[in-house]
Amino acid sequence: MRRGFCSLPEGFAMIPETEEAKLVPSEFGARVLETTRDAFNGIASEKDSQLTAHALLVVNGELAIVDCGPLMTGPQGKNLVDGLLRALCAQTGATAVAFVTEAWFLKSEEDVQGSLEHVPGRLDVVQVCLEEGTSLQLWHAVVSEEGGKRVLGEWDGSEDPDAEGRFVHLLPKKDPASPEVQ
Repeated sequence: MRRGFCSLPEGFAMIPETEEAKLVPSEFGARVLETTRDAFNGIASEKDSQLTAHALLVVNGELAIVDCGPLMTGPQGKNLVDGLLRALCAQTGATAVAFVTEAWFLKSEEDVQGSLEHVPGRLDVVQVCLEEGTSLQLWHAVVSEEGGKRVLGEWDGSEDPDAEGRFVHLLPKKDPASPEVQ
C-alpha cells in the first residue's frame, strides 16, 4: 500500500485523529523544527515553491546540512538518497540526523497506486524524521493556503522507534552494551 510519495513509515502516512499528549522535541529537534519553519516561511510566498529535501547531521558537535533535492526524483533517486545518507552517517560518526521534506498524506486508509499528486483531498505537509541515539521522532505540519500564501501549521509529532521505511534509522545501529547507548 502506498500512501505517501516518499514511502515513509506508517507514522508519516496517516494524520492521527486521536488526541494524545503532545511530544516535546529534544534541543536538536526543536532547532530543526524552528529552522524548517523559518525556511518554509522564507519561500512560502513564491508561486509553486517547495521546500528542498535535506538532511541535517550532527558530526563532532557541528551541524552539517546535505541538500538532497536534486536526487529526489522517482523511487531510484529516493533509494539512492537513503543509501547515501546511511553511508554518510556511518562514515562521519553522526550522533544525530534529521531528514526534512515536503510530502502528501491521505486522511483515510484509501489504497492509492502511484503518486498522490492528483488525488482529491490529499494533504500537503512538511515532514521531519529526527534521530538521536535510540530515539526516533516523526513530525509533520500541514501546509494550507491563506490569502494566496502557503502557511505551515503546527508541528505534530510521535515517538516511533519501530518505524520502517526510507529515511528512518539512518544512524548506524549501536551495540546495546556499549557505553554510548547506556
